[in-house]
Amino acid sequence: MPGEDNEGLRKYNSIYLEIIMRYKDHIEESERLNVSDLPRLVTPENVTVSALCDAITAGFSNYSYERDFAKASVSAYKYVRNRITDISLPIQFWQSPEETIKREGGDMFDKAVLLCSMFVRLGDMDSKVVVAVSGDRQAFFVYAKSDNGIAAFDIKGEAKEYVDVKHALSEMNFSDSDEAEAYEFNNVVYNDLL
Repeated sequence: MPGEDNEGLRKYNSIYLEIIMRYKDHIEESERLNVSDLPRLVTPENVTVSALCDAITAGFSNYSYERDFAKASVSAYKYVRNRITDISLPIQFWQSPEETIKREGGDMFDKAVLLCSMFVRLGDMDSKVVVAVSGDRQAFFVYAKSDNGIAAFDIKGEAKEYVDVKHALSEMNFSDSDEAEAYEFNNVVYNDLL
């Protein structure tokens, strides 16, 4: 009876989606965040985030940020890319990094916030989430300092090094001239970039 299970699941999902869409405005109103609220989303001290980072650093002999962060950041990035399923809801809904880990799913923003939380927990206090929007195009990446400038970990793409954040945005075809908007934040600060 596998077909019946799939049909039941399809019906369940259809009803669930209908209910969500009926209350979409109410949900989004209660989920609305101000710019000043964004840093609260990055939670490096959360117990679940800490445990995940502890599991990563356990692979190093006496983890040291200066010596081991580059490799640890790649492990964190692989965790987010491989273990956190892309889930986009038809409504604006914010998840905490803890919820993203527990549910093993989230949208690009949720994944970026989790990765930044992990980077800060691993010792890079300057790591930030960058969100860029221009028309229908969006980019989400988290950057950390590197020997040559920054290492930008693109949530949908790949990790690359850039001279700075402006250069990364330019290479991704986001600039002031195309009416793009971009901002960055971590658990301490929020900045407009474009």
